[in-house]
This record gives sequence, structure tokens and C-alpha cells, in this order.
Amino acid sequence: IPPLLIKDIAKAVKNSDAPRIYVCNVMTQPGETDNYTAADHLQSIVHHVGGKIADYIIVNLETPEILKEKYEKSGSKPIKIDSERLRSMDVEIVEVNLVKEASSARHNPDYLAETIMDIVKFHDSDSSEYNALI
Repeated sequence: IPPLLIKDIAKAVKNSDAPRIYVCNVMTQPGETDNYTAADHLQSIVHHVGGKIADYIIVNLETPEILKEKYEKSGSKPIKIDSERLRSMDVEIVEVNLVKEASSARHNPDYLAETIMDIVKFHDSDSSEYNALI
């Protein structure tokens, strides 16, 4: 959110013809985003910025069990994908497995980069079938 609080940056993003992509967190952050869903994260940005800021939201589809158990001990939980609410926010939902089973619940940079490139290709195409690119 901080960069988007600068009015000129927020205005430039809102007015851009480029695909505006929000990459949602994988896990909640204790004391900061307890029980937040993907739509809650996006709504928070919309609230601070004012108006639509994303065309697409990338959400992690599945978090490995071993990581869920590890993070739940500290109060973190996987972000829930509330698809119906996200669709009502006029955003294209891109659900992909972005977490590589490892020691932390972070986006795998290769998976994330590939997903972003697929969105850019789709956005620049005449296709209405986004799933064909994933």
C-alpha cells in the first residue's frame, strides 16, 4: 500500500492500459491481517487508494500441509479465496499453486513470473479464454 498512497503513483496505475496485477499474500500475518481473505486484502488497497486498482488478482491455490502446520503455530493461516466477493469487485481471479514445498510459505519466483507473463500475454490478446494460458 505505501507506494500507492502517493497520489501521482496511484493515479498512474489507475489510468494505465497495462494489466494491473495484485499478487495476494500466501498467509495471514498475525496481528495485522488476522482472518483476512483475498478480497479483504484487495479491499484494503481499494479503500486506501480509492477506486479500482487491479484487473487481476493472483492467489495461491494450495499451501503444503507441512507449511500450514508450521505457520499456524505462530497464528498465520492460508489466505482464503472468496471468489464470489472477488468477482463482485470486478477482478479476474488467477488461482495457481505458487508455493514450492520448502521451509517457508513464499511465492516461488519462477511460478510467479510465469503466471505474470501468462496474464500479460492474455491481456494483450483478443482471447476471452484466460485459462487456456495457464
